[in-house]
Amino acid sequence: MIYAPERLETARLVLRRPRLEDADSIFHRYASDAEVARYLAWPRHASLDDTLLFLKMSDADWALGPVGRI
Repeated sequence: MIYAPERLETARLVLRRPRLEDADSIFHRYASDAEVARYLAWPRHASLDDTLLFLKMSDADWALGPVGRI
């Protein structure tokens, strides 16, 4: 089974799996922004608790394997 890497790095970019300690940045930088959220598959986060719940759900999906919940 092939899993996504925990970290993908190039000379100019580092992509890594989001962590719970990223919640504040995620919430304030894009998840609560109505202009950004209109392009996302999930609704705008109304509170930091929404972002924490999303990250916990994402962690649970990651643990299920490469396809998460279907």
